[in-house]
Amino acid sequence: MRGCTHSTGTSASHAHGRTLCFECFRAGMERTRARREAWAQRALPFEESSAPKRLSKQAVAHRQRMLDYLASIAPAATASAASGRQAVI
Repeated sequence: MRGCTHSTGTSASHAHGRTLCFECFRAGMERTRARREAWAQRALPFEESSAPKRLSKQAVAHRQRMLDYLASIAPAATASAASGRQAVI
């Protein structure tokens, strides 16, 4: 196995019997970690795209409802903050 510097003197398959030397264990762990990181970074959400994504009509309507709701609770939040109470949103 690559990365193992100790001499086994037995076979080219690097058999340790039923035990695993630390160097071989660590090399295996590093390969596993590298595979996980490569998989996690295959498509990062903040990568630049060629064109901005257009919102559907449903997504635009949802955002408008959110803005309307926030506008409707803004006076109540401002009034309760002015009176010293914390607004519960």
